[in-house]
Amino acid sequence: MGLFDRMFKGAGKAQKAPEGPRVLSPADGELVAIESVADPVFAEKTMGDGVAIVPVGGPLAAPVDGTLSALFPTGHAFGVEAGDLSVMVHGGIDTVDLEGAGFEVAAAQGDAVTAGQTVVTVDADAVRAAGYDPTVMVVVLEAPAGMTMRKRGPGPVKVGEPVIWFE
Repeated sequence: MGLFDRMFKGAGKAQKAPEGPRVLSPADGELVAIESVADPVFAEKTMGDGVAIVPVGGPLAAPVDGTLSALFPTGHAFGVEAGDLSVMVHGGIDTVDLEGAGFEVAAAQGDAVTAGQTVVTVDADAVRAAGYDPTVMVVVLEAPAGMTMRKRGPGPVKVGEPVIWFE
């Protein structure tokens, strides 16, 4: 039984998994509340609601199947559109100032991407060594109308595990 299936089992009684869109973790690490990050723009949900991941390094993957609608040349942030769902992945706090150091881009804006496909590879240790927080923010910029967003609670997470879903 997969993690998502276990999330919807309660007291030995199976619950129906949501049929709406799912946003998958773009990074391996520790899932934390977005309200806890050190950047007020994300913590106050100015751009939208979501989750954050303290990464162990490695790939930043597409969180949904869709089109890479935005990709900063520095590799620190990208957006994926999937119909009426738009998700931004932002690698680190103030990491735009690194001008691409520690980020290796593996895709191009406009590419069709599959959830779990590497878009950017991050050297989290290099980002930390440069004095920056490598926490990854996953923000829903646009959500499906009429659906309620749900978020997974804090804890270890791997690329491809559901962290946000709609019902």
